[in-house]
Amino acid sequence: MVLLCTFKLLLTVIIKGQNTAENRDIVAAAEGETATLKRFTKMGDSVILMPENPNYEPIMLRSEDARIIGVAVGVLKRGER
Repeated sequence: MVLLCTFKLLLTVIIKGQNTAENRDIVAAAEGETATLKRFTKMGDSVILMPENPNYEPIMLRSEDARIIGVAVGVLKRGER
């Protein structure tokens, strides 16, 4: 499954649907009823979801509470195909 997420900056992130990730992957992750796109880091029994935008705070979760929806596999800018 491939998901497309479009942002206000007119970027479309292509997400490959999967429930696992490697450290430093950019992931679509669910936290409760919301989804977020962040850089994934696993540290022991915890997961850190680090934003690329410095205006946002990292999200720290217990590993069992982190739900990966997919991993970013590409980015398209407006006008690209």
